[in-house]
Amino acid sequence: MGEAHSSTFLTEMRGLASDANIRPAFDQGGIRDLMTNWYKHDGSAISHIFVGVDPAAGGALSDYAIVSAFFTESDQLVICGAETAKGQDNAINVALIIQHVMALRRLIPGAADSRIVMVPESNLATEHIWGTREMRHSGLGQYAVMREDNNRVGTRTSKELKHTMAILLNTKIVRRNIFVLDGFVSIVDGSSTEDMLDKLLDQMKNYSRIVKPPRDKHHGSALVSYTGKSGHGHDDLVISIQLLNVMQPIFWTKKEDYLQYH
Repeated sequence: MGEAHSSTFLTEMRGLASDANIRPAFDQGGIRDLMTNWYKHDGSAISHIFVGVDPAAGGALSDYAIVSAFFTESDQLVICGAETAKGQDNAINVALIIQHVMALRRLIPGAADSRIVMVPESNLATEHIWGTREMRHSGLGQYAVMREDNNRVGTRTSKELKHTMAILLNTKIVRRNIFVLDGFVSIVDGSSTEDMLDKLLDQMKNYSRIVKPPRDKHHGSALVSYTGKSGHGHDDLVISIQLLNVMQPIFWTKKEDYLQYH
């Protein structure tokens, strides 16, 4: 990391001390392998597709990001598509979600009748979109929207959850238990499927774990944070994939909330 780039990065981290330890959050060799680790689906029915959504809560420097994936019986994560959009126009973003899911159903053998599980990051400004008439009458079929324990739509990405999300996704990367679907789907205008996949993998490579040491051994403990927003970078896609990965087991275990969608 060059000196100028490092200075910009640390400034954007709101005054993070220059002695902070910055390391990739994910195994770089595993990400390189992922670039050629294609999953060839046999066309059998895919019971559920999980759709992680980062709703651009970071403003101008954020994208509205969607990543979709399914999990095999052996808990392999198969990335089947991704989209990004600029701006925070809810109507446009709702349309993008609908179009993406419909494209998954149309283009992926075995996905025509998959149940859709939406896993949005919590964002008060966009919570209402999940119950709009456009969503309910879109032809998506039965879909679930994951919620917090207080029934608030979405998941709040606290520092603690970001730590857990990064560990869980890195475990899949290290174990080579994550794949890209041969037939990866992206329908957003102005971007090829190859471009979108490159964008996702670049964000995974650049996502960082930052450790700020305590002032001295007698005062406090190290502060750990995660980000991909070094320079003018983005981490919206990588947040989306981490969300669906961390929430998928909860979908299956919280039967009082989600059994009707199993």
